[in-house]
Amino acid sequence: MASQAKAASDNRTVGFVALESCVPLDDKRRLCQAELSLFRDGKALRVLQPEKIIEVDWAFRDDGNQVAIASAGMHGMTFFQLFDVVTGRLLEAANSATVP
Repeated sequence: MASQAKAASDNRTVGFVALESCVPLDDKRRLCQAELSLFRDGKALRVLQPEKIIEVDWAFRDDGNQVAIASAGMHGMTFFQLFDVVTGRLLEAANSATVP
């Protein structure tokens, strides 16, 4: 399952969140793996994994050079991550307990 694709303002970089796999934990819960797939000029560029995956929202920043991800599990904090699109390097990270 994939979310709607988003395009960066550079008109060259696009991405989407794909639900990669789910494993049942019990009758009511599943453990799922999601990935944010990024492409530039029609070529695969990078695959990033959000901290948590029950809820994932993301956006391009800096004209497609960075991607910001907000993710949360079923309970608890929201996690925020900022990545460099080309290198995949984590530039900043925080969670809802540390953000005012």
